[in-house]
Amino acid sequence: MATPNANRPLNTSRINQAAAAALSKLGPTPFPNGSEILDYTFYDRKSWVTVTAAQNTYFATPGTSDLVSNFIGSGSMPANQAFLVSAIRMIPLPGSPIADVISMMRYLSLVFTLENAKKYFQGPAFLLPGGVGAQLEGTTTAFANTGNNGVPALGNTYRLSQPILLRPQQPFAVNVTADVAFTAGTSPMQVYVALDGLLVRGIL
Repeated sequence: MATPNANRPLNTSRINQAAAAALSKLGPTPFPNGSEILDYTFYDRKSWVTVTAAQNTYFATPGTSDLVSNFIGSGSMPANQAFLVSAIRMIPLPGSPIADVISMMRYLSLVFTLENAKKYFQGPAFLLPGGVGAQLEGTTTAFANTGNNGVPALGNTYRLSQPILLRPQQPFAVNVTADVAFTAGTSPMQVYVALDGLLVRGIL
């Protein structure tokens, strides 16, 4: 018996032109039993200590706790899923001391590559505002010394005019490097990287 959704074309009529053009590279029917498109954010958190030229690779392993990471692959998307990256964010753990946030912005840099070689983004953390964080109201002083990577407003993110397509099982790497040694006020310092975009996955 035939599956009702089999070979149904990918519906890109409700997304913007740049995203639709990028997703067209998957072909009209990327998954045999039909596909769906979802707004989605993948995130991963890593720890940082005071080490010169230390490097962390994000999204290299599946997440084991929703508080730390929700990624579902190992350096690539699973066989039945693709992801269109439209924004990259670097987010200090909420409540991080201002000094740690300044160190993150000054001394950490991010490189995004496909096939682990071709660069699609390269730059310091301060170019990648988090768009979220703790903002004090009233006279609360418990977290008066905390900081955010940029103004904590959801629209305040580094958005790509040409989104990056992560095909099923295509290797990619998000490497963050401490280019200068620094002393964290909290050890280890915790920093998230978040990828906003469109998740394409098979319905079955």
